[in-house]
Amino acid sequence: MEDLTREDWLKILTGANMRYKP
Repeated sequence: MEDLTREDWLKILTGANMRYKP
């Protein structure tokens, strides 16, 4: 598996926040 960079994590976290917003 490739190590995720900080930017990758930001994309994942922001994407999750957008997804779970009502």
